[in-house]
Amino acid sequence: MTQEKIIYPQQPVINKNFSIIRPFRFVFNLFRNFLTFVGLVVVSMSLFFYIQGQYITGHFDERFITFFSQFVEQLFVSDMVSAILVKTPVEQGVKIQEAIRAIQSAAEQNHIKLVARYALHKELSELLGKESRFLEVFELGDLKNTLNLVDYNPDYAVLIPYRIILYEDQNNQLWLATVNLDLFIHSAHNLDETTRLQISSTQESLLKIIGAGASGTLR
Repeated sequence: MTQEKIIYPQQPVINKNFSIIRPFRFVFNLFRNFLTFVGLVVVSMSLFFYIQGQYITGHFDERFITFFSQFVEQLFVSDMVSAILVKTPVEQGVKIQEAIRAIQSAAEQNHIKLVARYALHKELSELLGKESRFLEVFELGDLKNTLNLVDYNPDYAVLIPYRIILYEDQNNQLWLATVNLDLFIHSAHNLDETTRLQISSTQESLLKIIGAGASGTLR
């Protein structure tokens, strides 16, 4: 039997570049598959955290997200302590003693008892042997509302007594500051509405007190 020969018009040319391109194609496919995998992981994690976020926020009241967002914004531009404070500058021309008298008067008007005062700047001056910037702590109590909060969770006693700080910064500007109770109130799990309103009322009273102190206004 005669073996037939296939006659090409020209000899087949083997692409020598194929052996060079092939490893790059393999790496490209590997990289593409890796990116696909990463994308799936990111989407899965996003979905997981979204579901978890919905579950977690369901335990808080509807205003929690607003207050928590504000807290995070403050955290990015300051530090943890500053982020949980509400503070206001004392107006120009208001003297320290005028601010103190206004604080005392406003506390009485808002039925908040002034429990104690600590003139820390005096102790610092004695300790350092030189004059220290003004720093005084006012401790205030709102027993009726406080009892309900501690009954809900004894850990909240760490916030009691409530404190208002009158201090002088490095630029000789006086400030009044207090802890933002709203951040704690709206992050509380299953806090009953009555207690929530009572503590919110206390927060409003504290803000009125520092507002009076900042303006030096006697109520």
